Amino acid sequence: MIFLSIAGSNRAILRLQGFGAKQEAVRNALQNEIQYTGAAVVQLRDYFEVPRTIIFYPPIIWTFLVADGKRAPRTLVFDTIPLARHTELVDGDGNVSVQMPVLPVDQAAIEELVEDSTMPYILESIPRRGVQFLAVVQKGPLAADGLQTGFEYLRVKWTDPSELPEFLKGVASISTLPIPPIQ
Repeated sequence: MIFLSIAGSNRAILRLQGFGAKQEAVRNALQNEIQYTGAAVVQLRDYFEVPRTIIFYPPIIWTFLVADGKRAPRTLVFDTIPLARHTELVDGDGNVSVQMPVLPVDQAAIEELVEDSTMPYILESIPRRGVQFLAVVQKGPLAADGLQTGFEYLRVKWTDPSELPEFLKGVASISTLPIPPIQ
């Protein structure tokens, strides 16, 4: 009984490490794109679920993950999947294309998201207009199930930390698309 408890605990720890690797990979990619574009808003579509972990983050969590806790957030990040589903279209040859919805975000919508965060005083530095982009997160080529990803993440982090940035780039695949700026 004790052995099963310890084994189950270790599996949960590895799964959460895999989830952490996903978070770090997404954060790094979004930070790079935000630095390049100066985006005020990121409409995120997170299709990379790590089994038996958290499947949805409210905007305040994504926003602070991307801000890295080193400064007040300057970009609002929110997951649009719960707000608008994508559409899959199949052509005559059986090829599937996916249409990602883009939400019409204006200054009032940003203000509402900030107020709904229950921490509007911390999000005052987020611009109410400017550049925005759509970011689509999917499982990367180095991501297996949460357990294996967590194990590999810890192995690389502890045995070869210089390889960690490259490993993280393979954990999550992030595609970005520019969308009309907020006026």
